[in-house]
Amino acid sequence: MVAVTCNPAVAELPGGAHVMGGDPSHPQALTSALRGVKAVLISPSALGDATAGAATAELLALAVEQSVERVVALSAVTVQYAAGYRRFADAFKALEDAIKASGLLWTFLRSADYAANTVAWAPQMRSANVVRGAYGDAATSTIHERAVAVIAARALVNSAYAGHSYVLTGPQSLTQRDKGRLIGEAIGKELSFEEPPPEQLRQAMLAQGLPEDVPDRLLGSLADYAKQPGPSSGTVEQVLGRPALTFAEWAAEHAAAFRNRRERNGNYERLAAGDDRLVSTHYQGATDETHDLRSDRWYRSASPRAGRRRRARCNRSRTAPEEAVHTGTHSHGRSGDSGRGGA
Repeated sequence: MVAVTCNPAVAELPGGAHVMGGDPSHPQALTSALRGVKAVLISPSALGDATAGAATAELLALAVEQSVERVVALSAVTVQYAAGYRRFADAFKALEDAIKASGLLWTFLRSADYAANTVAWAPQMRSANVVRGAYGDAATSTIHERAVAVIAARALVNSAYAGHSYVLTGPQSLTQRDKGRLIGEAIGKELSFEEPPPEQLRQAMLAQGLPEDVPDRLLGSLADYAKQPGPSSGTVEQVLGRPALTFAEWAAEHAAAFRNRRERNGNYERLAAGDDRLVSTHYQGATDETHDLRSDRWYRSASPRAGRRRRARCNRSRTAPEEAVHTGTHSHGRSGDSGRGGA
């Protein structure tokens, strides 16, 4: 397996993966990485080109030129089950159409929202026993991102998945409040859910420097899911031959991310006595990540020593498939970036 990431130094990938530095949004730089590759995984967010524009067209043309046979694309359930602003679903549909038009064999993974999206609540949970979010009664069948990774891995190495679109969801429809409660159970805290007006949350997200598409994507879909729950499917169990992982299982696995203090080497610590504003975490001694609770922003430095920090551009989430992907497949995406899914 060849994996392309914009920051190989912090990539967390299975043993045997050949990690190459590169920016998927500039495909021509990836020509050498595609040589001998039979299948490519495309993440629209990694391409920075979710509307199937120049970067997507360039990558597909390059894949054809290098004799790639198959493409597996991370799409969204909203292509098939409308929710939120239509422009986001249309962007995923445009990606699917561009891949079909390329002549390559294709597999589309239309996922519901990823469980990892709830990590956005972690700063609140670490500083107080509360979750603040819009549309607390909005219900979705949130999917464990590892299930998506495993199915993607199978589709990359097995042409039997070609020509199929898979609706991937978790096994249970849960409201926002349910998810907050299950995370609370995982960390041993009783969490309350507060529901400020959606526009207030939108403005707060914009004040943090997030692009308008982020709150529009989130709040638009939640508004619809508050009226009618998102779809549920049994596809994960059918494909993998075992029950889909639950959100409660995901919360138990990731409980440490929501706790307010952990030890060094992968754990959180206070930067200064009595200073509750900043929380730092070290991952395997390779990087520092500092979370500024005042602005709700993350910063990363390449060394655990104090020094310059820059906003992390890669690694929004760390996802590794349960199964090794055979040599001859290729992943175009930021390390561990599976996108937001579902919107």
